[in-house]
Amino acid sequence: MPLLDVDTALDLPGARIRSVGVAAEVDAVPREQAGGRRSDAAELDVELADHGVPERGARLLADTLARLEMRPVLTIPLTDVSTVTTGGPHRGDADEPSLEVTVEAPLPDEGQVVLEVDATGVVAWHVPLAAEASAERSGLEQVFRIPVRQRDVPGEPPDGSAERGVLGFGVRKVLEVLRYPLHAAAGAVGELAVAAWEGRFRPYGARLGSSVQALAARADGFALSADQVRSWDGRPTLLLLHGTFSTGTAAFSHLLGDADLARTLRDTYESRVLVLDHPSLHVDPVENARWLLARLPPDLDLVLDVVAHSRGGLVARALAAPQTAEGLHRRPVQVRTTIHVGTPNSGTVLAGPERWGTLLDIMTNLAVLLPDDTVSAPLTAVIETVKQVATGVLDGLDGLRAMAPGSDLLGNLTVPPSARGRVFTVASDYEAVDAPVPLRALDVLVDPFFGEGNDLVVPSQGVSTGMGALESHVVPRAPSVTHTAYFRDPAVRRLVAGWLSGG
Repeated sequence: MPLLDVDTALDLPGARIRSVGVAAEVDAVPREQAGGRRSDAAELDVELADHGVPERGARLLADTLARLEMRPVLTIPLTDVSTVTTGGPHRGDADEPSLEVTVEAPLPDEGQVVLEVDATGVVAWHVPLAAEASAERSGLEQVFRIPVRQRDVPGEPPDGSAERGVLGFGVRKVLEVLRYPLHAAAGAVGELAVAAWEGRFRPYGARLGSSVQALAARADGFALSADQVRSWDGRPTLLLLHGTFSTGTAAFSHLLGDADLARTLRDTYESRVLVLDHPSLHVDPVENARWLLARLPPDLDLVLDVVAHSRGGLVARALAAPQTAEGLHRRPVQVRTTIHVGTPNSGTVLAGPERWGTLLDIMTNLAVLLPDDTVSAPLTAVIETVKQVATGVLDGLDGLRAMAPGSDLLGNLTVPPSARGRVFTVASDYEAVDAPVPLRALDVLVDPFFGEGNDLVVPSQGVSTGMGALESHVVPRAPSVTHTAYFRDPAVRRLVAGWLSGG
């Protein structure tokens, strides 16, 4: 392959690569003939797996991209990558070694992003800086800035061919230029892209869900009869609240799939287990809470126990806040018990717009590196958000902004002790000791953003800070309990069952 020297440029088929403090062997392989369109999902599946992505995760990502009409048009492999300076740990540092990749712009009704796949199996998204007219090339061009970060990853190589030592992140990778159609909402009014998608594919849905089978039977709107709701009057009802990008089915299948816990729920609540599917990206948590309360009789004596994952805990706090019910002229909700699991009660640094790229990268990796039957729905939402961010429009994502430290919502979401009920929290101080190489590499890349224990998305201590919790449990440095995998852990499920049955 051609050699790219430090601070030089190469013109390759379909791309111009300019180095900023980077040397590498680099090539460009067009994947699409002019005017032709191919998804190449099978080829991308193999290519992802060749770069260390677990086979099942590679297939999941390739299939999801194909389903969302994202097709590879150009592949740029990079080997023997080296840098001459050390950039900071944060994406976008001005002095960071990087590659400037200039490619042909898509058609006016198309969008374009770059998917970076490192040889450690970690993936990252890149959106265009701008589309500029060029005198040297016909038509429009798009420019992508690809930071080149190199980190040591301790542990055993994936092929077991060497002694335990240090692996290198950033030494070999491939860049996949992906193109996709811009639908009407995204093309005409960018800020409505995710809102339109959530309105169609992630609408509100409230339904009973005391079993895995019931959980899977999604319903749009408020799918309960007046008699069912009236049967809750004064009787504890369990409410399940999912997190960002997720759904009730994706978030709680492992929880309700636990036979012992399901038995506890039947004994404690009979059929009174309510699942609230809700848009989590373009709507803030207070609005989610209001939607539910507005559909319940105003004189209903509503007594809730809540199990909330991630952002769902902010919806739980909004339900408990007296001002939420007062604004709807209804009786206050009695939240008897709240179990916060990985809730960003003090926010997360990844929720500010300047860190959304990192958040989307992490959530993509967690889905791809820890694949099971529950992760397809969150991964789809993540990629739809990538599409909007690629348009350059950052408005219309109030559900994400709400989780930023110091956000107006967090500042106003005060629940007095008298309305708080019993509070329990579960957090994780994730350490990828003995985990597969991709998770070790991801942990090495993410930790500098926090500077403290975290589950790769939310700081560990921030889950319980200011909550007045009766008990706060931190999963100790487990190599499997990441932000999206709490309920896969039997110990976490036992904690939840014990706290609920003690009510």
